[in-house]
Amino acid sequence: MPKKLLEFITDVIFPKQCFGCSREGFWICPDCLKKIKIFDSFSCPVCQKRLPDGKICEGCQRKTKLFRFFAAASYEDKLIKEVIHKLKYSFVRNLSSPLSDLIINFLKNLNIDFSGFLIVPVPLYKSRERWRGFNQSEEIAKEISKNFKIPLIPNNLIKIKNTLPQVKINDFQERKENIKEAFLVKKPEIFCGKKIILIDDVYTTGSTMEECAKVLKQTGAKEIWGIVVAK
Repeated sequence: MPKKLLEFITDVIFPKQCFGCSREGFWICPDCLKKIKIFDSFSCPVCQKRLPDGKICEGCQRKTKLFRFFAAASYEDKLIKEVIHKLKYSFVRNLSSPLSDLIINFLKNLNIDFSGFLIVPVPLYKSRERWRGFNQSEEIAKEISKNFKIPLIPNNLIKIKNTLPQVKINDFQERKENIKEAFLVKKPEIFCGKKIILIDDVYTTGSTMEECAKVLKQTGAKEIWGIVVAK
């Protein structure tokens, strides 16, 4: 279905109305967006220890392929949780915009020089992306790429294994096994020696992002930074 027709149908079924206060014309109105608490500190994705600059703590560097990790907000925020759910399961593609704004506002506070970086979205399996009509992580990544002028590489890291949705698996070890060897890099030379920002919507146990980071690191990538909307 053409993108514009799909968006028109979506607007008819789900007219723009703020999920926080029901104000018309917005998915998240400016007032409700301001109420979402953006993290003002960082924590290690492995041990949850507080970090000064997002770099993985020294004791956990051998346990992860990530060099830095940033989450803009908490997934416990009811508004964020509802918006992400609508984006992924009600196919409201335009909801990626307010979610990407959370990451953009978060990153602007850090004053990081992103020259020399590449942005890579966590991919979906082909049939899953066809079912949804888009990859939510790629939609978020597009906005971040435009804002910071970082090249977006969306189709080099691909998912080759049709896994169970991670949300349906509670056990940490089962999640790791479910996503194991699910990703492939088509042209490793594109990532060799590069700093890569890996974008996803939600970080829970980290199994998906870690598996992606492992595959990217095998290509010779210099650093892998994980950035998500919520954790």
